[in-house]
Amino acid sequence: MLPDATETASLESSPTPMPRVGFMGIEFFFDEASFGPLGTAEQHAPVPPGQTAAQPEHLEIRLQAGDDKTAPLLYVFPVQQYEAMSEAAAAEIADLRSLLAERPTEILEDLPFLPMYLAVESYHSDPKYIDFQNGSGISYLARVDHDHSLATDESIFYTFQGLTTDGQYYIAAMVPISDVANDEIENPDPDAVVQEGETAAHSAKAAANNGNWISIDQGNGRSLIDDMMFSLYVAPDESFPSIKLPNILTASGLFAAYDETVSGQPSFEQGPALVKSPDGEMVFLQRVPDMLTFRFHHEGSEKQEAVLRIQPIRGVDGAFFESIPAWQQEYAAALKQENITETTLLDADEPVAEMRPIAFQDGSGFRGITAAENAGAESAAPGYVFRGITGDGLYLVDLDHTLPESMDRQAALTYLDSVVQSVLITADASTDSSIPVNSDNCENDIAFIEDVSIPDYTKVERGDTIAKIWRIRNSGTCTLTPAYQVAFAQGNPVEWQPLAITEIVPPGEETEVGITLLSPDYPGIYHAWWQVADENGEKFGDLLSLLFEAPQPATDIPGYGVIEGHINYPANGNPAMEIYFQPVDGGEFQMMQTEYGWTAYSKTVPAGTYYVFARVQGDTSNSGGGYTQAVVCGLQANCDDHTLLEVVVEEGRAKREVTISDWYAPAGSFPLPDPVPTPDVEPPPENS
Repeated sequence: MLPDATETASLESSPTPMPRVGFMGIEFFFDEASFGPLGTAEQHAPVPPGQTAAQPEHLEIRLQAGDDKTAPLLYVFPVQQYEAMSEAAAAEIADLRSLLAERPTEILEDLPFLPMYLAVESYHSDPKYIDFQNGSGISYLARVDHDHSLATDESIFYTFQGLTTDGQYYIAAMVPISDVANDEIENPDPDAVVQEGETAAHSAKAAANNGNWISIDQGNGRSLIDDMMFSLYVAPDESFPSIKLPNILTASGLFAAYDETVSGQPSFEQGPALVKSPDGEMVFLQRVPDMLTFRFHHEGSEKQEAVLRIQPIRGVDGAFFESIPAWQQEYAAALKQENITETTLLDADEPVAEMRPIAFQDGSGFRGITAAENAGAESAAPGYVFRGITGDGLYLVDLDHTLPESMDRQAALTYLDSVVQSVLITADASTDSSIPVNSDNCENDIAFIEDVSIPDYTKVERGDTIAKIWRIRNSGTCTLTPAYQVAFAQGNPVEWQPLAITEIVPPGEETEVGITLLSPDYPGIYHAWWQVADENGEKFGDLLSLLFEAPQPATDIPGYGVIEGHINYPANGNPAMEIYFQPVDGGEFQMMQTEYGWTAYSKTVPAGTYYVFARVQGDTSNSGGGYTQAVVCGLQANCDDHTLLEVVVEEGRAKREVTISDWYAPAGSFPLPDPVPTPDVEPPPENS
């Protein structure tokens, strides 16, 4: 910890000690009366190796409140990671290490300076060695240039470059100043003499935003900013960003950092651009470069994955690709102008909280948090969403990720913000399209192979949404691409949407196509046909059939619904049985009896959640059969989980295909009642 104020004063610090502040184990004295309100501390994600400004994850402390990009900054870098990522930075660190060890009184060469960027030192003056509380460094005034432009006062700044005594951390401070004495600019001294504690030869004039940072002399050769650096104590705690993002994604011009212990292993896809329109429809964008997608298996959630997408929207000439829709062009413009609302951030109607701007390596955007109850029925945690655009406007960047359950909320937000901040997209990212171009004389045709889902005459409860999938073969000479769609051909009108074709299907190969359909409100038998259509909307090939029944209400009894299914007994013929419907909450059993030969059953029960199991009539043992995990597994040799499945029954509706076929569960697996309750005899269903 820092010494007490009296101890600091005894070490020839300022006559009036400043108040102590700290961030993540970085502590120093800071006087808001002199410097203005203290800003914030943020952890910054790494810039990738191979980049000129490569640097590790680090801490940046803004020493003045507000969003002014020229505000004074204090950086703390982990040395080992910095040296490993950047040879140029390693050379600067080595130079500073040597300079502080030897402490020469004359310095003719450039002084060490980090962080790296595309510029060179053209001027420095007034260097002073400063020993802080657990390290040492050198402060000086400097100017660095990107080119040979005219020297101006605005380009001169104060900097401190230091190392902790243990060599683990590099400290850099930069404080811009707007005006210095003209004779110092016109007649800089290239052979400035360094004397510890020497008062600055020139007097820096106060800048509008940096009033007293440089100009106040404490009588010991140090300004207020020198004195602040003198008070510095660097002992980062476990929250310091050292190796929070140890894993790197690199593919097709994309760089990002992440932690696989949090997000899981990513898989990479490069394929056609498929985007969701404001009305929720998935739209394939033709004649644009491929979209880059990383899908992470999200640890702690089997049902939801994290996805990072990079979508090209403009060519190198800055013009939108021809098929980029107007709504996406407007959205890109809003991101660029930082004119985003909570709704447009998500491209949907889900509410978002904790929205804030956030920058990544070569762009910026906004992130927000969706509430858990609005993140989808299968989501176990609130959702993190980021929408951004690169600085050149060529790419949209999206990240959707549930908040990791392995972290507390703030740590999870910090981690995901860091993942976003690490993203870098180079000019060669996804410049090609994987969509083949069909010749003008190729022929379209498809052949129906089989129904993958929803066999004919399936009962679909009114108002339910189903997915009908057909397997087809490309029997033509054209290649099927995502530009092809499923189109309605004929039959009963129903409410439906096509499922996107996301594969490239050359001639002779098979694929699956499908639709989502809303079962009508009126009962009856419905039959309709679809066909595949090319990018011009021309339908071709075999008709794809859907035949289903929207049944009458399961029951007209208020508060009741129906459970129905099949009975499979492992012998020739099904014996007479007693079927039990046990409320999951432990309420009273419902029971019905069947007769010899029944293969199906149907039972009206109060709305609720049930376990369903049975035993042979007259069997007084505790053995029986049930609707269990083993049934879903297929009753194979390795299907040894005999846990009863919950069956949810809604008022006025039927829960179908509850099959009683697991007669292999060990005796005592099911809560068979004793004594047997009085049976509720019902007529057999029609298909028994």
